[in-house]
Amino acid sequence: MELRKEIEPRLDIAEKLYPEVLKLILDYTDYCDEHGDEELV
Repeated sequence: MELRKEIEPRLDIAEKLYPEVLKLILDYTDYCDEHGDEELV
């Protein structure tokens, strides 16, 4: 794996992916609220 030379965040990519990632997290939270999360003990 090759690392990037610059350390600044790629905000254009983050802004594009944020809505999708947020939806996945919220969907998982809803699922855990309904069914529980066995790993969270």
